[in-house]
Amino acid sequence: MERMKQTKELKELKKLRLILIIILSYILIFTVIAVIKRNYEFLYYTFFMSIMAFLLFRYHNKLYITPVIFMGLAIHGLLAIFGNMVYINNIRLYDIWIIKRFFRYDNLVHLIGAFVITFIAFKILRHYLDERLRKNRILFTILLILISLGVGAFVEIVELQAVLFLNVGNKIGDYFNNAFDLLYNLFGSIIATLFMRFKNNF
Repeated sequence: MERMKQTKELKELKKLRLILIIILSYILIFTVIAVIKRNYEFLYYTFFMSIMAFLLFRYHNKLYITPVIFMGLAIHGLLAIFGNMVYINNIRLYDIWIIKRFFRYDNLVHLIGAFVITFIAFKILRHYLDERLRKNRILFTILLILISLGVGAFVEIVELQAVLFLNVGNKIGDYFNNAFDLLYNLFGSIIATLFMRFKNNF
């Protein structure tokens, strides 16, 4: 039994390593492009992305990060990079409307990011929280959503530093852009908790 467990853990570790290599590879490729284009905002963001990817891989056992969740983060990171670096008809992908005046590509990235973060919060809390709290579905759901929103707010603070020190306010947007980012973070987190309830995770 112990041998089967070790074999399973080894397979998961190999998958996590492969995903980490994929993340670092696409970050490296687009970093070279950013250097050529002198896109210092992108370099600032990828610095944080690289650190977060490494830390999540390094402590995946303690954080209970599965290959599926790590892959979700890899996809989210790639979508975020596309949003910053890809242009269609001279319009940055982040600024393109999927549903006019309601849903932009930027909102999609925030939705997916909050969805994945909520699952990470769930994995961590399920193993570390008191059982009585975990069995209180309403309170546990609210806690998951608040954690996801907190991480989203931290991301907005990271973006604020780019505005202050790299003068990219015209790219990041105004107050309404910031507010809609937070709103779609909320939507993504709620969708994740509903999905977990549907799958009877808690």
